[in-house]
Amino acid sequence: MTVLANSYQRVGRREEALDLREKTLLTEKEILGPKHIDTLTSASNLAVSYRGAGRFKEALALDEETLELRREVLGPDDPDTISSMGSLASSYSSLGRQEEALKLREQVLELFKKARGEGHPDTLNSMQNLANSYETLGREKEAQALREQTLKLRIEVQGPEHPDTLRAKFNMANSYISSGHWDQAIALHQSTLQSMIQVLGPDHRETIGTMNSLAYSYWKTDQLANAEKQYRQLLAARKRREDIDLGFYHAQSILGEILADQKSYAEAETLLLAGYKGMDSLLSKTKGRDRLKFAIERLITLYQKWDKPESTSLWLKKHKALEAPAATQ
Repeated sequence: MTVLANSYQRVGRREEALDLREKTLLTEKEILGPKHIDTLTSASNLAVSYRGAGRFKEALALDEETLELRREVLGPDDPDTISSMGSLASSYSSLGRQEEALKLREQVLELFKKARGEGHPDTLNSMQNLANSYETLGREKEAQALREQTLKLRIEVQGPEHPDTLRAKFNMANSYISSGHWDQAIALHQSTLQSMIQVLGPDHRETIGTMNSLAYSYWKTDQLANAEKQYRQLLAARKRREDIDLGFYHAQSILGEILADQKSYAEAETLLLAGYKGMDSLLSKTKGRDRLKFAIERLITLYQKWDKPESTSLWLKKHKALEAPAATQ
């Protein structure tokens, strides 16, 4: 069951993976006992699924329990125990407890260096996680330096086309975005995207993530023709995957803005309305109020440019109505 659950997780069937992991853990607790190493592995996997499903408090409780048992059964320096520390740090981060996550990730990195060596994948993954904590806490120089070090080691140890190396390149490019180094970000995202298409496939979720970051980079640097092309490719890939969510509608809205800036008003309207309607339909399920506000603002700008005062007035009223609840809270 564990192998099947892992397969579900890899292909994005997270609900099925979670359900199977819950059943696996219950079965192993009954048959093997709560302290068996296989049971503890299943508990750790289930915590990952809980985080992926947004069930952060359940993930935290399971991570804390698993770490305590692994320390007891395996000892504090065992790699599985160290991995549990890393998983607990991820739960802290998910719950906004960033300083605690940082402190734990610093410990994890030092422990993995001693247990595994500097070039081991576990050590490299812990370096990446620590860089994430630095970035979250606004320590961008430390984050960027650590990402550069991680990428260099991954290229040396795993090779330039290894999936883990490509992820490190993706993270490095996004770090350049955060620090405003757009030219470096675009160049690295371009090369990474081409490698991901070859290695992972054009419709892989990580390939699509890189498409999104590259499209965003073009947009933010006013490279409208490149941004339009990349957003069209992004939306097409997500449709093929049937990956229609808030991010899809947000990308539709951005593409609509790009087209409006190029005076392709009719197609821009179609995309902007579709993006708005899609986001509006998901508001009861997701946090999307800011994105919805921006979608309305894009429609207002479109109709102003297009000289359609009645439509402009209509969307100004919608914008005001959207802001009203926030003002009374």
